Amino acid sequence: MAAFLVLVAVAVGLGWLVWRTVRRAREARRAAEEREAVFLASLATPRPVPREDKTVPTLLAPRIDVLPPAADAGLARAGRPYLSRAEGLIFRALKEAFPVLNVFPRASLRRVLGGEALAKDLRVDFVVCGADLTTRAVVDLARAEEARAVADFKAERLTRAGVGYLRVDGQQPPSADELRLALQAWCGEGSEGRS
Repeated sequence: MAAFLVLVAVAVGLGWLVWRTVRRAREARRAAEEREAVFLASLATPRPVPREDKTVPTLLAPRIDVLPPAADAGLARAGRPYLSRAEGLIFRALKEAFPVLNVFPRASLRRVLGGEALAKDLRVDFVVCGADLTTRAVVDLARAEEARAVADFKAERLTRAGVGYLRVDGQQPPSADELRLALQAWCGEGSEGRS
């Protein structure tokens, strides 16, 4: 009889623990849904942007605050080029070689491959896209610190995806004519209209 009572007590205790766990999970879910509803309601109510400084033009959504730069924000760095000298030369050569195609610097290999799962996302230097923004080719600068295995991996993945891959020497960048000739198989003449 004592064993039966112990068994019943254990069963009741386990039942109570399960009931309490389920109840807490429901309460947590309900609280999360309430927080989400409050958040979504706050998005629907526009708040005015503080505009004490009328000299700063803005095209921001009404909920984004415009903050003045800090005094020590390093304004001396403003105006620095986005691309290195070699990257800038290759970018201009690509734009000259394919004037109606879109050229994007510093892109993600994962994005070029359409979100394909990669263990580690890698950077590609330039992506050449058609007017419909489909990727035609990738151009990378050959870097000493980049292992040959990484370049081979990029080439293999891009080739499998039907995207051209070209590595160029950053010390002696190719001309627009050389790029046009090297990428012609993937980019064509670059004569279709830009949207």
